[in-house]
Amino acid sequence: MRSMLASVLVPSADPTRRRALAEEAIEIAGARDDPELRASAQLARRLALSELDELPARSEAAFIAVREAGRASNAPLELTAMLFALTDLMELGRVDEHLAMLATFRTRAADLHLTQFEVYGMFMDAARLLATGRYEDAQRMADDALARGVRSHGVNAEIAYAGIWYRLAADLGRLPSTVAESEKMVALHPRLRMWQVALVRGLIDAGRHDDAAKVLAELVRPDGVQLRRNQMFLPQVCTLVEVADALGDPMRSFVLQRALEPYVGRVAVSGLAGICIGPVSGYAGQAALTAGDLGAAERYLRQGVAENVAHGTRPHEARARRDLARVLRQRIAKGDADEAQRLEAEARQIASDIGLVLDS
Repeated sequence: MRSMLASVLVPSADPTRRRALAEEAIEIAGARDDPELRASAQLARRLALSELDELPARSEAAFIAVREAGRASNAPLELTAMLFALTDLMELGRVDEHLAMLATFRTRAADLHLTQFEVYGMFMDAARLLATGRYEDAQRMADDALARGVRSHGVNAEIAYAGIWYRLAADLGRLPSTVAESEKMVALHPRLRMWQVALVRGLIDAGRHDDAAKVLAELVRPDGVQLRRNQMFLPQVCTLVEVADALGDPMRSFVLQRALEPYVGRVAVSGLAGICIGPVSGYAGQAALTAGDLGAAERYLRQGVAENVAHGTRPHEARARRDLARVLRQRIAKGDADEAQRLEAEARQIASDIGLVLDS
């Protein structure tokens, strides 16, 4: 059983074997009333289900793993399962449950002096502060997490920190400073699409639109988005929506809109640090706007505004209000001009309050 579970942890381009091992572990564990064994098997299943459309199954596995590890009084196993459950709760848009579990996670890790988990909790708190527009607090928390995490997590702490740093740069208008590093990483890892996504977004803010268009054309083709449909798919596609909008590319915006529409209602989340870049609805609306589908754009953006208000994600609320104002200005129905003016003013006020650099 333990050998099978260890095999699930080994990355593979073909997830079939990992899934089969996890399901066999579930079957073995189900034959015994051993909560620790059941938690381990469910955690293995959660790790094996890495595809975009497997969120319902993988989140269920994570929640069961948390419950069974709690029954077993195995704190490290419970905290490990909670790490994955926290990310799933955020992606599901169950933000209140995410925050409640995160508070429990941080308290348990601190009480037990488990530095490895304390650092993860700090990074998740930094990601939440970032998503709500508390930029100075987010930077401070991320810096502290990195300082504590270098010894316990090594390169993983640096990766989590880099993700938060990049999104801070995006909100504060500093992305041009990331381009050189992104170009270097693309050259070193040409098959890792995440570096191309990071690069193309930085190129937009750096004003290198011709270069950005070339990268976007490689990532978004008429037949679909050239990204793996794993847990990074949504944050990457949402980032490409911003690029296509800045370039005024209706064809690729249409492709991106279609890619996102099945996932409206979810939140785009990146990595175990839980870096949230906002509800998918707002990005689907932005893509629809650039594609010229004003009806869908209005529908998705109104949903995006409501979800951001509910989640407290103020930077993304400001963007959704700005883009909804753009829709109304193009539609020019009765009352649209007044509402657009109000929405634009609200977006600018939020941006001013939190220090967000909001593009026109």
